[in-house]
Amino acid sequence: MPHFQSKSSFWSRAGRVARGARHFASPRLGGLWILLGDFQGADRRIALLSWILLLRSALLLEVSSKTLIKRALEGTLVDSSRRGDSDRARIIEIFSAVDNRFPVRLSCLPRALALRTLLRFAGWDARLRIGVQKESTEVFSGHAWVEVESVVVLDTTANVAHYHALRYE
Repeated sequence: MPHFQSKSSFWSRAGRVARGARHFASPRLGGLWILLGDFQGADRRIALLSWILLLRSALLLEVSSKTLIKRALEGTLVDSSRRGDSDRARIIEIFSAVDNRFPVRLSCLPRALALRTLLRFAGWDARLRIGVQKESTEVFSGHAWVEVESVVVLDTTANVAHYHALRYE
């Protein structure tokens, strides 16, 4: 006779497995459920939305990068009344945890696009910044990051200081 676990014991076991692993248990979708076991309630919704936005950004950049980037750079008005109880630091912490366990290591642009979308959805006026390396080297280097209220998030100010943010109109 098969043994069936209740949902609560499944999430408890999945959470223990996830806490013991640094990355997804596997690159399959099943790893997502282990990741979500680490979070409860609203945090679980933020984690799931983060995962979906990372996947969406990566796929859309492959298909129509010019349109996606143009829309992200243009920005739209943000309804700050939607902010509610959403704590910016907690959203970024959850996004970072999901990003670290995402099955594929994404470059800075899809990560920045996904985080910008998540923060704007939560009512924060997040800005996508794209920059080029300041030092004149033989190799052209670019970087993308997100700023909220002129504060760099999910990156370090020291890292961003090496890049000159492009102006767009």
